[in-house]
Amino acid sequence: MRLFFLALLIAAVAGGVHGASLGGQLELATAEKDPHAQIELIRRILDNESDEVLRRRLVSLWLEVADYEMAEMALKEWKAAPPGFYAIVAAEILVGRDRNRKDAIALLEAYHKKDPADRDVTLRLVEALSTEGNATRIDEVLSGTPGIADDGELRLRRAQARRTFGDLAGALEDFSAADQIDSEIGTDQRPSFDRIRASLPEFRATTAVLADHPDDFVARVTRAQLYREAGAGSGLIAADAKAALTRVPDSVAATLLYVAATQTSEQALKDFSVDLGKSPPTREALRSLAELDVSIAKNPRDAEALAARSFLLNDTPAQYLLGLRDAESALKVDPTLAEAHLEGVYALIELNRTAEAKKQIETMRRAKAPAAQMANAYGYLAKDELESYRLNSALDYATKSLEYEPSSKRYATRAAILQRLNRAAEAREDLGRAKALGKKP
Repeated sequence: MRLFFLALLIAAVAGGVHGASLGGQLELATAEKDPHAQIELIRRILDNESDEVLRRRLVSLWLEVADYEMAEMALKEWKAAPPGFYAIVAAEILVGRDRNRKDAIALLEAYHKKDPADRDVTLRLVEALSTEGNATRIDEVLSGTPGIADDGELRLRRAQARRTFGDLAGALEDFSAADQIDSEIGTDQRPSFDRIRASLPEFRATTAVLADHPDDFVARVTRAQLYREAGAGSGLIAADAKAALTRVPDSVAATLLYVAATQTSEQALKDFSVDLGKSPPTREALRSLAELDVSIAKNPRDAEALAARSFLLNDTPAQYLLGLRDAESALKVDPTLAEAHLEGVYALIELNRTAEAKKQIETMRRAKAPAAQMANAYGYLAKDELESYRLNSALDYATKSLEYEPSSKRYATRAAILQRLNRAAEAREDLGRAKALGKKP
């Protein structure tokens, strides 16, 4: 602002005692991105001459500063305002001042019906419908817009709408056309449409299965995941996930999908023990979870299946609360199942419940768990202590891990701890052992 007024002073001196021209001042105000100064200067110019371009700009500036009363007044004073522009501004005032999006959309739709070739109105209507999540109506509007075949932006907008309501083939067709028209227009959207292209055959096959067998649990879970990967609307994901839960009520695969589509992060954690901050499971991991869901539904006391599902939950989706729950359920059936103990230890460590993890390891030791499982358990503790920079306890656990089962990876871990303890010679010895074991077939 200080620079703007300095520029005005310089211009006034250069132009004489009467100051710089209003046009020159307007250029300076525009360069300074000062909307209020631009408004005042434009109004002064319009007092002396008629300029349709400046009238449009004045109305737009009033909207920019959110003075809807003045925008409305300026619009009414402009008797020759283009009808399309008038409709856009009137809709903007309805939304911004009156919080009346419904009538704003109705106004834009009425004008679009009269003049579907008005591209500015079409885009504003599409934006308004997007805020309402009305993808089907967006598709209808754009499909009735002349010239869409050769308009990259409109084709991209329709591709996004069709993706939302699940017409993945139509969405991909529109995106490909938009990409041919202008390869830059959908750059940020390309990864999601590439995923659609890669998964479209499986999506079609899964949809065909559901057409004949709507109660197919695995197909429901698979299609919900495909919708999610494609960026489809949450309603489609939730519908398939809910249908899957009807078939297998305790399914963790369907629960993960349903919760991600319908719940806030706080609700997900509180009501479902699902951490939405973690990366979603891959399609392959989700399918494996779904298969275990079916197996466990048939036999809820299958401790090995519960332990296997715990492993999967602790792995790709990193849903440690669910992994811990399955490990605990498995141990209720078989208190000696080492795999379940180990998954419980891993989940507890990841949940920062290290004291409980140590107690569970002690239970494993008393139960004479296999050496490999004990080595892994102490290895998890060593890694956790190392990451927390508790180096002496990390060294103790790394050593215990090696006592149960020496391996290249465990020697490398202990070497890293020794290096941080400035015990370089011992670290080199462990690295040598790690290298030697790593060469063994």
